[in-house]
Amino acid sequence: MRFLSFAFIIAFIQVALAVPLDSLVARGLLKPSDDPFYKPKDGYEKLKVGEIINSRQITNPYGIAILKERIQSAYQLLVRSQDSFGNPNAIVTTVLIPHNVDNTKILSYQPAVDTPSPDCAPSYALQLGSDPSTWITTQIEQVLSEAGLYEGWIVVIPDYLGPKGAYGVGLQAGYSTLDSLKAVVSSNSITGASKDAQIVLWGYSGGSQPSLWAAALAPNYAPLLKILGAAAGGLIIDLEAIATNAMKFPWAGLVINAINGLANEYPTLKQYVKDNIYPAAQQKFFSVNNQCLIPSALSNLFSSWNQLTSLGASVLQQPAVKSVTSANNLLNLNAKPSIPLFIYNAKFDEIIPAREADKLFSKWCAQGVSIQYNQDLLSEHATQAIFGAGSAFSWIKDRFKGKKQTGCNKRPTISNALNFESLFGFNSIISSALKTLFFQLAGPRSKASALFASVANIAELPAKGNDTAEATRTIVQGVATTFAQADIDAVASGKAVLVNAPTSAA
Repeated sequence: MRFLSFAFIIAFIQVALAVPLDSLVARGLLKPSDDPFYKPKDGYEKLKVGEIINSRQITNPYGIAILKERIQSAYQLLVRSQDSFGNPNAIVTTVLIPHNVDNTKILSYQPAVDTPSPDCAPSYALQLGSDPSTWITTQIEQVLSEAGLYEGWIVVIPDYLGPKGAYGVGLQAGYSTLDSLKAVVSSNSITGASKDAQIVLWGYSGGSQPSLWAAALAPNYAPLLKILGAAAGGLIIDLEAIATNAMKFPWAGLVINAINGLANEYPTLKQYVKDNIYPAAQQKFFSVNNQCLIPSALSNLFSSWNQLTSLGASVLQQPAVKSVTSANNLLNLNAKPSIPLFIYNAKFDEIIPAREADKLFSKWCAQGVSIQYNQDLLSEHATQAIFGAGSAFSWIKDRFKGKKQTGCNKRPTISNALNFESLFGFNSIISSALKTLFFQLAGPRSKASALFASVANIAELPAKGNDTAEATRTIVQGVATTFAQADIDAVASGKAVLVNAPTSAA
């Protein structure tokens, strides 16, 4: 649902502005597999985890499909990390700096990559000019993370799957996320981030795994990081339960992607898969290692266990498979967070069984972890990504404001979108998206100047003869009516001018 809705919006904007997509994307943007920056220099293994191997400022624009985010600057850091077995590797993390930045606040956002292909890593996918197959996944989620930019926070987005594309691997995801943050807080001379910056983690679905594993690993692996909390939704907890539930139309591709991601980390599993997948199915099965989420999911819409192996669904119970899924089950991790959590899930999630979130809530609460658990009684997996985001963002803002959370609370609601605090969060998310749509600088500004900048940029739209441009002007007029009383008063006093919009409060 969210994919189709967003695709429609992008199509409308392109028609309205009458600008070819080709003119808005970068030429020659290298994929990670072709980019020498991703290859660490000899001897990097001697560095400590979280140390910076290399860095660069990115001048190519970031954004959502054709919408450019007008940030102050962007950097990529190549960071020493490690895989699940403690072997050294290097991951890239992206650091987005807004205008009027507060360098003491960092939002670490982990998007749902959901593919074992390293060429779909966020550091590449976030940039305008990346492969269009990334638009409907990683770039869409910038609608959420960019709200942090407009608060003035530094937004950090790690390539948490590592160089092997270890989708589904908990330790790699957790280590990468934490090592990314170690690097960022030590990068003041590069990014301007404070060494004492406060941090909040956020991720949904595939992004929930690195967020929660990082939260649980942090007390021992990264005790010096000042992490205030973690928000996570659509929780990836028990991979076997998900594989059992989701290996059906239209979600089978997610399961196949995860098996490949796990096999990329575990050589014994990779060999077992090769030995037990039908020879005729192997080329298609392993091809997802070179595909982003949408093409890989579409190519496996109708896959089933019986089409892949003579073992059928019982393959999940074979020791070579079960040992790996058990090792990556968050419920089996001998660690717990020392920070408050906000989790949100759909009770009738058609991909991820809700009972797994209930189990995690019960286990960690019994161990003294403070958790606010909002359970949506009506939505499903994709819509919960939207409906739960408002409350999540409000919760994140409260952490940065110093508000405390104690104890555990589970709140079932008809819809997480209807919770009181979600309205404040949605206000931030939607207003940020509108500001990006109307070319505003990403960063905190006075409302009156932001309103003026929105309307001033209408001059950049096509001439009046263009009917779709007229429709866009109508949208601007509607947007104007949503601003605060102070903004409308500024218009009425002549401090700001609107085009064909009200000049006084209704």
